Amino acid sequence: MFITIEDIIYYGRHNKDEYEGSYWWFDLHDYKIYSIDQLRSLFPDEIFTTEVNLLMKDIIPLFKTEIIEVEKVYIQQKNDKKMSEAFCKVSDDKFDQFFKKYIDEHLLLNDWWNFERKILISDCIEWCKSNRIRCRFKQR
Repeated sequence: MFITIEDIIYYGRHNKDEYEGSYWWFDLHDYKIYSIDQLRSLFPDEIFTTEVNLLMKDIIPLFKTEIIEVEKVYIQQKNDKKMSEAFCKVSDDKFDQFFKKYIDEHLLLNDWWNFERKILISDCIEWCKSNRIRCRFKQR
């Protein structure tokens, strides 16, 4: 059994302001991804689905890539003084929204998507290796 990298990488996008714990989980038996809400409905006999209970069932947290941190790395690697100045005064709670607006207005969407995708793929592959999960790219 394999998972296809392209099918799961975007589940790994994480914004710590949106959900504190692990929202997406991976079942090592059926190689499927489940949300915490789906898992709670699959195991209704349990008062609440805890991480320990899930791990005992071989259901592990999916990798998480902190997208705001990736956005900050993207800005640094662009090495653009105007871009850096535009972001230096943006508060953390407004950063993601400002970033999205900025890259759209400056026609950087494709460049950003390619950068983000490379990071997500790298994090996904590392997660697969560390959890001994067989993964591959889609065959074209």
